[in-house]
Amino acid sequence: MTRGRFWVVLCILLAGGCAGMHIENTPLQAGDGNPDLRTIEPASPDRPVILMTFSGGGSRAAALAESVLRELSQTSYAASDGPHVLTEDVKLISSVSGGSVTAAWFGLRRGPGHWDGDLDGLRNDFLTKDNMATLELDAVNPITWLGLVTGRITRIEAEEALFNAQLYHDASLAALNQPGKPYVVLNATDMAGGETFAMVPRRFDDVCSKHDLLPIATAVSASAAFPILLTPVAFQDYSNSCQGKLRNGEWIRVDLSLPPYPPNPYTPYLNLAEYKDARYSNDLRHGPNPYRRIGYLYFLDGGLADNLGTRSLRSA
Repeated sequence: MTRGRFWVVLCILLAGGCAGMHIENTPLQAGDGNPDLRTIEPASPDRPVILMTFSGGGSRAAALAESVLRELSQTSYAASDGPHVLTEDVKLISSVSGGSVTAAWFGLRRGPGHWDGDLDGLRNDFLTKDNMATLELDAVNPITWLGLVTGRITRIEAEEALFNAQLYHDASLAALNQPGKPYVVLNATDMAGGETFAMVPRRFDDVCSKHDLLPIATAVSASAAFPILLTPVAFQDYSNSCQGKLRNGEWIRVDLSLPPYPPNPYTPYLNLAEYKDARYSNDLRHGPNPYRRIGYLYFLDGGLADNLGTRSLRSA
């Protein structure tokens, strides 16, 4: 980075420090729910099932994920129903940080006619562009300065605007939550508890929030919100007055029931990851005997909790 660029970016950070926090999620309305329309079909004798994780590492991680997908898209094989490429068989992607940029793009674009996920578009629209120059031009815009100083715009919202303009074009998570789409899990880190927050319908049930309304650019920004450089993405937990249709509550009660069955004080620790996930869901839902009382959530880079994105891969 040149000295001039350094001072421009520093000015953005200082101005953004004056910004307030904007709540990004919306509550479930009475009778509304978060149906999960995606499924992961099992493998067949001549069709594999490919599960992937995209790690953190900024633009380099996004480029690495794109290159791996490109290799898969160029690898074909013969099956009983005809020829296929391996990107058709990608059923699940769990991603953090820069990897989420590529995961969301692929999930949005992959389909009949674009089994490669239109990777050329990602490369041309984002990976090979000088996005620092774009941010610099935005930084010298008086409207941007006014927004940062008055709190109408936060630093993370500047990144959201960049992602939205160049990649996702106002698409929401509803565009990913469709039959036949790969199950893309964009992961952020709960800043207070250090837990992984996966942007999937099950987790949105926990905070009584509408999954499909969240912009993809916001979800990706939460997953890639590097500390200090970017402000957190803020959610409100609406569970206290929830009127929506919540699912998946029974497993939480069973995992946290005391005494454990069969009676064994160490039972919760035999599967510690599942126990911690149940405890976190119980806290988010304002359940009995909460470990934390959560009113608001602040999300930072998903790589802080799990830089390989494997936690959500195990729980999907």
